[in-house]
Amino acid sequence: MSTNLNLIEKYFKERHQSTTDIGLFEFGIGGCIFDCLLFNGHKMRLRGFEFKVSRADFLTEIRTEKWKKYLSFCHTFSFVCPKGLINKNEVPKNAGLLWITTVNEHYGYTERKHDFPMGFWIKRPRFLGEIPEDEFRKIVLVLLGRVKYRKDEFF
Repeated sequence: MSTNLNLIEKYFKERHQSTTDIGLFEFGIGGCIFDCLLFNGHKMRLRGFEFKVSRADFLTEIRTEKWKKYLSFCHTFSFVCPKGLINKNEVPKNAGLLWITTVNEHYGYTERKHDFPMGFWIKRPRFLGEIPEDEFRKIVLVLLGRVKYRKDEFF
């Protein structure tokens, strides 16, 4: 696992522990595997995220249009990458873009004590519309079923 991927995962774990979101890394449904899926039980919304730590991986994803398969399983979809890896104008119109960096990198600190992650929305995702009720129930049931076997992986 790369340092960039560790930083992204650390950001999601720290950021969403204080929210009403329930998150799980590597959530698969309908032939798609989200790098992260967040479920907000209060708003009944699913937010899907695809992590990109290399430019080649992102360009392949865009060229093959693999990302479009995710759209029917979430209310919003975003790409997440280290700061500067993907530009705003390269992201499809329905998708969001979240850059992850560290406080040190962002502010130019040299001390290691400020080496915790922070995120910047470069492009907010668009609401994709409602998921059909039967499909939504299926996704939530699969998510809840994972609690039994992967409870330590939820955040």
